[in-house]
Amino acid sequence: MKYISYIFALIVVVIATGFSILNAQQVELHYYLGSLTISLSLLLLLVLCLGIVLGAIIFLPGYIRFKYSNRKLRHSVQQYEEEIRNLRTFPIQDDH
Repeated sequence: MKYISYIFALIVVVIATGFSILNAQQVELHYYLGSLTISLSLLLLLVLCLGIVLGAIIFLPGYIRFKYSNRKLRHSVQQYEEEIRNLRTFPIQDDH
């Protein structure tokens, strides 16, 4: 499995390199405060990284909430298991 991931990574690097070679032309990026001339492949890479960062920021609060809820549920399960263990080890005392 380790070698398959290395081969996959190598294929991705080769495809990315070929893509950047084929799209080496310069593009002009206009934004509100000015403009910038940058390589098309670099611009696409920057936009991809920005999308990954924004996606992680949007995903993070839900992930933290899920982890907190999971921790509370695990604690409850431990308490219930301890209670069951105690009930099994102590004999039932009947007043009759």
